[in-house]
Formats: sequence, structure tokens, C-alpha cells
Amino acid sequence: MSTFIQTIAWLAAAILPCLTHAGSFSINPVRIELSGTRPTALVQVKNTGDAPVTVQLSTLAWSQAGGEDHMERSRDLLATPPVFTLAPGAVQAVRVGALRKPDPATESTYRLLLQEIPSANPPVLNGLQVALNVSVPVFLAAVRPVVPRVEARLRRDGEQEFMLRLSNQGGATAHFLNLALISKEAPEKVVATHAAAVYVLPGQARELRFRSSMPETGHPLKVRAETRPGPIEFDVLPSLP
Repeated sequence: MSTFIQTIAWLAAAILPCLTHAGSFSINPVRIELSGTRPTALVQVKNTGDAPVTVQLSTLAWSQAGGEDHMERSRDLLATPPVFTLAPGAVQAVRVGALRKPDPATESTYRLLLQEIPSANPPVLNGLQVALNVSVPVFLAAVRPVVPRVEARLRRDGEQEFMLRLSNQGGATAHFLNLALISKEAPEKVVATHAAAVYVLPGQARELRFRSSMPETGHPLKVRAETRPGPIEFDVLPSLP
């Protein structure tokens, strides 16, 4: 099973009542930023459950292709200790460090994967027991100051469905929350929304599917979203032929 699928399994376990976790832990911070002048960072992992939990760390290179996230093992980062056990309520400090030099003009993107190692003698629980996996984004800043530069294009994909393609030609990752399509002429009119967080890595593209009553062809739209620096709006360009 791929790392990406494992992460999805964790998300499914969080929302399906028939699934139960073998353990529970929290992570702070949930975003790790490294640079040439600050190549290491500390992450706190806390056991929020009522039983001991053993956690294994993995470092992954994070890329995007075909509009989807892809992960593969990477030695560009070091995370230590690689395996640890936490008693209920205990906290473990994890050190994450870059083992490579930053790219001159492009941010490098990774994921820190924290995987629960199931107990050899798990308690008897109702439902399916799923080990908890959490994936934390890690960003290694470019040497030069860089920013995301995103353009949006929209195309129909059915009578009431359409695809929004977000292309990032900048040198830093674009991170959007509460993304919405709005009318350019009447900004209070929301055409469609996308509640989940959206990352668009440097030089990559993401496609988001929406279901909504589309405005007439040629009706100008804008993207509105929340970002770490603050709210942002930008135009939706005509779809490519």
C-alpha cells in the first residue's frame, strides 16, 4: 500500500464510526519550515490516548503529477528518533533536519510520516482497528526569496460539473483554504466552494472538481481563498482549447 493511500486510510478512519484507532496522538506544529539558515526544527508528538503508543517516522519526497500527490522515500531529511513509544499523556520531541542544500530558486517539498505500530496484543474493540498515520508537510525554502504564482482556468466536465485547474509557475508552494469561485461582477455571489485545504507545489498543477449550476459561458469569475499571508483573489482565465 502506498504512503498516499495509507494517509487516505487514516482520514477515512477519522470520519467512519465503524473504525477504531489503536492509539491516538497529536502533533505540533502541523507544518515544518526549514531553510539554509535554519536547517532543523523540533516537533512535539503527544499521546492523547489512554494506552501506550509506538510511533515510527519516515521522510518522504512530495511531488505532484497528473493532478495528484505522490510520495516516495527520501534521504534528503533526517527525523529522529526514528521509533519511540509514548505512555499516555507523554510528549516526545522529534528533530527534523535537512541533509541537502536548498535549491537556489525553488522550494523543496517533503512529508514527515508518523505511523503507529500496532500493539502485538491489541485490546478487543468493536469494529475494524486501524493504525493511525499522519502526514505533515515539510518545506525547505529556496536560497532566493520566492513566491507562488498561480493561474486558474475553468472547463466544463459534464452538464453541472466543471474542473478548476490551478497551475503554479512560482518558486514556492501555494496553500489555499476555503477556496471559492465567485462572480467577478458580483463578488457576493458564490458559484461553488471547496472546503478542503489545497496545495499546489512549484511548477505543478492541481485540478479540483466542482458540481454547481454554471454561469453562462464567458461570465467572468474569480478565485477567492485564504492563505497564510492573508485572503487572496485572482481571476479565472478562459479555458484552453
